[in-house]
Amino acid sequence: MDSQVALTKHGVIGVIEINNPPVNASSSTVRQGLLHCVRAAEDDPSIQALVVICAGRTFMAGADIKEFDQAELPLPDPNEVHVAFESFRGLVVAALHGTVLGGGLELGVLPGGGGTQRLTRIVGIENALNMIVSGNPIDADNAFTLGLVDVIAENHLKEESIAFAMDLLRQQAPRKRAVDLTLDVSLASPPYFEDFRGKLTPAVRNRTAVQEIVRCIQESLVLPFDEGLRIERAAFLRCKDSSESQA
Repeated sequence: MDSQVALTKHGVIGVIEINNPPVNASSSTVRQGLLHCVRAAEDDPSIQALVVICAGRTFMAGADIKEFDQAELPLPDPNEVHVAFESFRGLVVAALHGTVLGGGLELGVLPGGGGTQRLTRIVGIENALNMIVSGNPIDADNAFTLGLVDVIAENHLKEESIAFAMDLLRQQAPRKRAVDLTLDVSLASPPYFEDFRGKLTPAVRNRTAVQEIVRCIQESLVLPFDEGLRIERAAFLRCKDSSESQA
């Protein structure tokens, strides 16, 4: 088990902690560690729920951009990690703190780990478009109002997250996976997306990443989830290799 990612047990709760300073970037090593830990938890029948948390000043604040200079991004693919957590037999709680960007919450240039597909299902089309295109962070209260987070910890994130997971187990709460959420397609018409593009300033509207973001979210309304992930990942790689990204 890599020292950057560790699994510990707190009764029936497994805590997976990432410690990759300064911002807990989702590097290849971290992704490998996450896969190792979730699979170890899967093999331990005493673990009924997982809490994913980060040490230091922030939850994962994006990918390790040094990897972007490589012709092929090192494995594992972020989607492989996300699917492993979504497939875990028990509940999974993500304990967020700090500046949760990029691979942490899929805000940034263009989500490459499922953000256009998952965020749209959680907060709706309009909110997802505005959040991802702008890349502007929102605070915890707004995230709670949008339904992006379920509860706000007051003082002790780790302890309160473990207690929250225990409460969910006692309530026999079902798993809440983005892939299972039904999309509201009331805004799904092509004119809605053209109108959204038209309201953007030219400097924003003409960016390759923005065009790809809008297209990926529009595709999420008509394509199966796995196909939406494939299209998003291909778009992310095109953006990664663009002159805008290099700049």
